[in-house]
Amino acid sequence: NAYGPTENTVCATMHLYNPCQSSNTIGKPISNVTCYVLDKYLKPVTVGAPGYLYLGGSGVARGYFNRDKINREKFIKNPLKKRARSRTIISLSNNNKFIAYKNIFRRTSRCW
Repeated sequence: NAYGPTENTVCATMHLYNPCQSSNTIGKPISNVTCYVLDKYLKPVTVGAPGYLYLGGSGVARGYFNRDKINREKFIKNPLKKRARSRTIISLSNNNKFIAYKNIFRRTSRCW
C-alpha cells in the first residue's frame, strides 16, 4: 500500500498490506521523505494523539502553478528544521486526521 498526495512525487509512505491489520495505515516514510504529525500550532503530537500530516523531503513539489494564495497556505517553512530549503506541505484531506505509532494511521472519522 502506498500513500502520496499529488504534491509529493508518486508516493510518500509505503506499507506492506496485511489483511489482518488495520486498512487505515499509510505506513512509514520512504527514503528522502519525512512525515510529521502536528497539531494546529505546528507542534508534534504525542504518540497516539491525532494530528495533521505534513510531508517534507526531496519529493515535495515547489507549489501550484500561478496559485500564490494556496501556496502560502499549504507550502510552509518546516517549523522543526532550521535549514532554509526544508519545506513541508499539509495533506489536502482536511476531513482526515492522522495518528503516529510505529506506522502512521489515517483516521477518516470526523468525530474528533
